[in-house]
Amino acid sequence: MTDQGKPRLRTRIAAALARPLFGTRVIPQDARVDPALFSEEEYPIHCGTCGYNLRGLPDGPCPECGKPFERGRELVVSYVLNPLGRTWWKAGYGRWLVRFLVVGMLAIAIEMGAALPYCFLIWRSSQTGSPPPRYGTSLMISLRYLGYGLEITAFLAVLCCLFLIYRGFRRLADKRRRVIAAITPKPPR
Repeated sequence: MTDQGKPRLRTRIAAALARPLFGTRVIPQDARVDPALFSEEEYPIHCGTCGYNLRGLPDGPCPECGKPFERGRELVVSYVLNPLGRTWWKAGYGRWLVRFLVVGMLAIAIEMGAALPYCFLIWRSSQTGSPPPRYGTSLMISLRYLGYGLEITAFLAVLCCLFLIYRGFRRLADKRRRVIAAITPKPPR
């Protein structure tokens, strides 16, 4: 406080930063939920240090690394404070979807890279007025059609992966909303 009774600029800035933005709820760092409201199968939790799956274990130390945990607190940490770092990625399928997505995109890029020289030759022949080049053998024609099929298959696989990733994020957002709704306010001291 200054001499006139007005708070200092630093205090006013700190108070403004502590307020919720656009009406969002501020989650305290020590927030907890009642673990009985959430099934262990639908809301798995992992140790924050070693990643050990803590399903079915009572509150206490992690059997892998010994770090103490409380299930109600770990639910808030896993699904609200750090939702992407702990649940979806450690479930296993998130990693495989991303790998499959990368492989599909690489297949599309390789197929497009194989078609680019042919497109350049067609463009070049249109500039000179000569007839466009052709694939001379039936083997080349069959490889070209096989490549189209592979490219379409890779494109559909990429779309499928993107849909599954989107669905995983939506499911995680729904779980996050349920956990936020179950956070009980801390009693005043």
